[in-house]
Amino acid sequence: MHKIIKILLTTGMLLGVQPALAIPFQPELVETKISQTPNRMMQLAEAWGFKLTQCQENVAVISHDLTGEKACVVPNYAIKAGKFIYDSTNHKIRPATDRATSNNNAEIATREVENQEIVFNFTNAYDYGICLDNILLAYENRQLELQQAPKNECAKNILNKFGNHLSKDIATKLIKSADSYATQDLEIELYPTFGLRRRIAINFGYIYDIDKNNEDILKYVSVNR
Repeated sequence: MHKIIKILLTTGMLLGVQPALAIPFQPELVETKISQTPNRMMQLAEAWGFKLTQCQENVAVISHDLTGEKACVVPNYAIKAGKFIYDSTNHKIRPATDRATSNNNAEIATREVENQEIVFNFTNAYDYGICLDNILLAYENRQLELQQAPKNECAKNILNKFGNHLSKDIATKLIKSADSYATQDLEIELYPTFGLRRRIAINFGYIYDIDKNNEDILKYVSVNR
């Protein structure tokens, strides 16, 4: 009888100790470490305005082409769920899958303007025009019109980084960078409407390729000169 009681007591102590030893979980320690020391890809994603999230299904996973570091972000207007590669040479985010099988994943190009990386994500002339209109209104200091003007991700990104008062130098660089993205990074070249191209020619003397021989645009540059 004494032996049986001794065995039960011993077994009870072991059962009581074993769960206590299993309390610390490694995933919790790993998660804390990641949040304290974000990698370069996570820092870039945050700088572009993306919201970081846990790596799971239905999120966008961006991998750095050189370091292999990854950032998982919440899908939004600019980027959909799926796997992407950050091209550090061309400053472009592209789908990790082949272009032919990823038509739903729009490419995102970044440009550096005054040490600020700008994300351009428009894929049609309408959104391109909204972005340019906000740049022009901010340069022209037309604050009331700027507040009332439609905003998309491109416009919000620029205004958040540079504010509502753009210098001529910054505005010109933004316009040139947007033109480069619209004509080099998209499958189909995009150009602003005539009205926007005319405003840009008047304000900045910048001529788009389609207007190199357009006297209706060139005359404004000649007047400014």
